[in-house]
Amino acid sequence: TNLTKLTVLDLSENRFPQLTIAGGMTNLTTLRLENGRLTNLSFNTGLTRLTSLRVGFNQLSSLVLPADMTNLIELSAFQNQLTNLTLPSSLANLSTLNLDGNQLSRLQLPAGLTKLSFIALGGNQLTSFTVPVDMTNLTALRINDNQLTNLSLSTGLNHLSLLVASRNQL
Repeated sequence: TNLTKLTVLDLSENRFPQLTIAGGMTNLTTLRLENGRLTNLSFNTGLTRLTSLRVGFNQLSSLVLPADMTNLIELSAFQNQLTNLTLPSSLANLSTLNLDGNQLSRLQLPAGLTKLSFIALGGNQLTSFTVPVDMTNLTALRINDNQLTNLSLSTGLNHLSLLVASRNQL
């Protein structure tokens, strides 16, 4: 099927457990797959115009984004079962990252996410977290309800106005 004109795809509140997003949707900017039963989600390359990916309230345990998803601004994968998340360093436009309510025990953000302003990591199993030194545009970090014994914030966080790190082991 030729879906090259498609800009928004919303398949939320469906029952399919797995889905592969085809790479032929070259104009796709918004992909919503929320409130479903997804356990497996994969992407072909070619989704270079995608700016918003929303996959909250599913059953995903792993999420791997292709390196050519360079225009992604928002990644929302809250309330899944994520234990593994791979963020390529090419996500230079990412500004919102919501991973609340997963099962992440570790997360290392790659350098180069300089536009990232909002991070939500509450309700995971993180024991340590470091904000990369080049992430100077960060305005909000929610990392409550984890198992943190170490939280490292760089000195250049001049825009940080919200830090929620309650209910940890700091």
